[in-house]
Amino acid sequence: MRMAIRTDASDSIGAGHFTRCLALADRVAALGGRVRFLVNQAHPVITEALTERAHALLVLNVPEGASPQDDAQASARALESECDWLVVDHYGLDDRWETSLRERARNVLVIDDLADRSHDCDILVDPGYGRDSANYAGLVPPPTELLLGTRFALLKHTFAAHHDTARLRFERRRVHVFFGSGATAMRWLAQYCQWLLDAFPDIQVCAIGRGDLKPMQALGQRHAARLDWQEQVDDMAAHMATCDVAVGGPGSATWERACVGLASALVATSENQVPVLRALDDAKFCRFLGSVWDLDAARFTAGVAAFLDDRDALADMRARGVAAVDGRGVDRIARRLTSMEHGVD
Repeated sequence: MRMAIRTDASDSIGAGHFTRCLALADRVAALGGRVRFLVNQAHPVITEALTERAHALLVLNVPEGASPQDDAQASARALESECDWLVVDHYGLDDRWETSLRERARNVLVIDDLADRSHDCDILVDPGYGRDSANYAGLVPPPTELLLGTRFALLKHTFAAHHDTARLRFERRRVHVFFGSGATAMRWLAQYCQWLLDAFPDIQVCAIGRGDLKPMQALGQRHAARLDWQEQVDDMAAHMATCDVAVGGPGSATWERACVGLASALVATSENQVPVLRALDDAKFCRFLGSVWDLDAARFTAGVAAFLDDRDALADMRARGVAAVDGRGVDRIARRLTSMEHGVD
């Protein structure tokens, strides 16, 4: 299978889109496929990850403010020849881009979780909790196959192993904190870690984040015994599995936490996350604390205190998460792509 993936990572959008695409790429490669990544800029998160792998990297260098059509033309030039599957995971691209690239792809797969624009694809994957076909009515043509829900969450293969050994946690001492990557995410990480450490003297904060190191270094000097901070980890699943609960931003990490049984209190970092987090809170899948633009220390710590004190709710969240996300989403997707390539329905 020849696969090309169009996605991006940057300080402003984070690395979530790239991370879930990488999980799919690794699985396809393990099955004997060849994968090329098409990105606009070679962000360090991308180059460092691909240095360790055989996936090819094609950098488009489309100017800032360019149209999706400009992006499509650059992508077509970079691809040169036809691929079996073109995967696109990008909020800035829609059916116009996908239609333009049909001449370079036998099949198109879209990864989305907003359901807010039209697509021209053969398969659409949306791993959102509670998603159904009604969310995409009028947004995709009738022949499109929809792979919806958390069964199709695109996680690294290591999460499946930790899902199978997920333990019932009664402690609430080790708090996993993660807001993604980039300068902005690092500021949020430092702020919320500080509020946690100041308000809860009995917890240990296990934080992951890279960017401006000075705020976290200063925090580490003040709380050396209670702050375990790493810029990055090789095995996020194993790291999460050592913790009791989680606080952080949503995105793909929502499904990662659920897979290993971490009850989570989450903070919206963009407007489009608010309705998603409200729905997850209503479903008792996680606790929605508020948004980065309206949370202060008092409101945040009060929300975390209520979250930590509700043992029944924590147990319920853990059970819901483990039941909903088993870490085998990329296996299901890869098998479906392979079967379509071989003409098997």
